[in-house]
Amino acid sequence: MSNPCRIFATWALLGLMACATAYAQGTFASIDGETISTDEFERFVYTESRRTFYHGSPLDEQGVIEFRREAANDLVDRKLKIREAKRRGLSADKATIDAQLVEYEARYSETERWQTDQEAIVAGLRAWLEDQNLLEQIDVALRAVPEPDDKELRQFYDANLDKFTQPEQLHVSVILIQVPPSSGQDAWDGALAEAEEIAARVVGGSNFAAEAREHSDDITAPQGGDMGFVHAGTLGPDLQSALDMLEPGQVTAEPIRVLEGVVLARLEARRPQAVVPLADIRERALSLYDRETSDKAYEDALATLRGSSEIWIDEDVLAATGH
Repeated sequence: MSNPCRIFATWALLGLMACATAYAQGTFASIDGETISTDEFERFVYTESRRTFYHGSPLDEQGVIEFRREAANDLVDRKLKIREAKRRGLSADKATIDAQLVEYEARYSETERWQTDQEAIVAGLRAWLEDQNLLEQIDVALRAVPEPDDKELRQFYDANLDKFTQPEQLHVSVILIQVPPSSGQDAWDGALAEAEEIAARVVGGSNFAAEAREHSDDITAPQGGDMGFVHAGTLGPDLQSALDMLEPGQVTAEPIRVLEGVVLARLEARRPQAVVPLADIRERALSLYDRETSDKAYEDALATLRGSSEIWIDEDVLAATGH
């Protein structure tokens, strides 16, 4: 006989299914003796699954177990951070929470459940909002890092030069013979023939910019096809390969097919890859330093909280997917 749990979508499978959590009132985990009920864990998993898989595809059984393990770790981290917030003397912002509760009441006060269970709903919401407020505060605190001095910023810059390197840039002009996406081979053949005629005239001495103004379908036509400087690699592989073979002033040897049609290109100039001086990019360097060091501070803080706590998780609950 087939298990009825198999017909549930992933979010239901991960949620409060009686067939998957027959012992939902038991203990799922403990942190230094403070217990987390299986019911609380399943409700947390249910909420996370609805948020994560609302537009996604269902998971197989192993994927469900892996998701449940990630949720378990997130729930433990949540508990540890709330406990740390309280240890540091942080308190939830009552005014903010009261305002949020007013919004909830305005949105749901006409519903039957709100009218019959308002007191319990408000109490539960207040507790959840207080936790969320504490989490927001402690996340800021755990990520807080001092601004670097000049020496520290220079060391960071020197160790991450790839992040401050301007890629090669090409100054390019183009002549595009446009081919609508739904066109057949005849249209492509005609565009290719027209581009070859233009190429022959350019090789014969005709001015590329004048040809672009007269024949190009690209938006740069009024500027003689001048695209200005573009980063190498942004023009498509075939066009990029052709430009890589050119010296400034040269035109592609033959028309190149691109998504929009057929194109001729002239390389006007190259700007080689170059490291941008720290003085010219200081604000960006400060931003990257802050992001990387604050991320590390946060991860280190979580590791410390975990390492200094006695954590137990019931592996059987993690594997309870209803199968």
